[in-house]
This record gives sequence, structure tokens and C-alpha cells, in this order.
Amino acid sequence: MNDRPSAEPGTTGIRVHDDEAWAIAEGRHGDPFKVLGPQNGQLAVWAPGAVTLELKQGRGKPVPLAEHPGCPQFYEGPVDPAKPYTLVGTNADGVSWEFVDPYRFGPVLGEFDEYLLGAGGHRRLWEALGPHLKTIDKVDGTHFAVWAPNAQRVSVVGDFNAWNGSVHPMRRRG
Repeated sequence: MNDRPSAEPGTTGIRVHDDEAWAIAEGRHGDPFKVLGPQNGQLAVWAPGAVTLELKQGRGKPVPLAEHPGCPQFYEGPVDPAKPYTLVGTNADGVSWEFVDPYRFGPVLGEFDEYLLGAGGHRRLWEALGPHLKTIDKVDGTHFAVWAPNAQRVSVVGDFNAWNGSVHPMRRRG
């Protein structure tokens, strides 16, 4: 969980410090999951290319998220952590897209796998690393894990994020 201050439900205060937001934006943050996604009733989203970002929860009307004053394209706002949500981004040309926030899901690589990888004794690497189709919380997707303890940054890229390595940084392990 994140150590940023807890927010009361329904508040809109910015909770991520400028240095953490910029570390995400510049690909320097070692554990983006500590900052991004739902944390203590607040949602933080790094959305390169979005000039607006809205939160959709349940059947309610989409709620605009506030752009972080210290880091463009970094958005925050209140979220009900008990309800699934999607996000709707709109770019400068007015084109909108809806997406599931990958940072709302917990880790998929367990502590025992990490221990075995670090010790060099994992005997079923193909089950722990690489891409694996998975359904989590009724969302179909691909979980992806790599073991690169000396890497400065690892990101998932594809046509879903215009091959932009800054969009989906992974947490550093090892």
C-alpha cells in the first residue's frame, strides 16, 4: 500500500507528491504500483496523450479526474475501491478511448516465486515468467512478468499503448 496520506471518500485533493509523479512520467519509479491505481480511496493514473481523463464506476455518470498540478497527464481523484472501474481518456484531437486500469490489480508473481528466482532455483520458470492469459475480477487480459533485477526500467508495450514504453511501467523485482 502507498504511504501517501489517506483521503476521505468524496474528496478531490491531490495525494501524489510531484517527485513521485515525475518519477512515473520519466520511467524512474521502481514500483509504479505503490503510486498508480486505487490507494486509500484515491486513484492515481498516468495517461500520456490524454488531455482529459474520466472515471466510470458502475452505472453512474463518468467523473472527471483532476490533472496533477505538478505533472501534466498525471490524473487523480476519489474512487470507491470496492467497485470495479474503467477510465475514459480524450486526446487533443477529441478522440476518446475507454480502458481498464492495470494498476487496479495486485501482484501476480508470488513471494515464493521471487525467492526461487533470486536464489536461481526456480524449476518452472515458464509458469512464472512471460505472458499468461488470465481473468482477474472478470477482466480478461494478459499478465506479464520478467526477471531482470539489474534493469533500470521494464515496460509492457504493444499496439494497445501505441508502443509507448512510458505508459505501462512494471514494478521492479529482485
